[in-house]
Amino acid sequence: MYVLDLSEMKEPKTKRVSQFLKAVGLEGKKILFLGKSNREDVSDKSRKECECFVKSTRNIPGVGFMPALSISGYDVIKAQGIVIVDTAVEELKEVLGRASK
Repeated sequence: MYVLDLSEMKEPKTKRVSQFLKAVGLEGKKILFLGKSNREDVSDKSRKECECFVKSTRNIPGVGFMPALSISGYDVIKAQGIVIVDTAVEELKEVLGRASK
């Protein structure tokens, strides 16, 4: 599991995401990226970063993207690797906290 900082991604760049996947040894694997959900309390900056990132990943085979609040055990089992966008870490903690209660 990896955490990815999107603050430097200003425009969609599939090549940069591909380079990241290769650098961490996830190239060619089934990867699930978890991002912040599109709730009303999400800042415009975070929303734009996420939209930019989704556009950057959609042309890479085997790569999926979903909001952290929507993750299930099945999604985790199905993925060969999980990358969490830094802005979604708190949402993932919220989901995991609910599961442990």
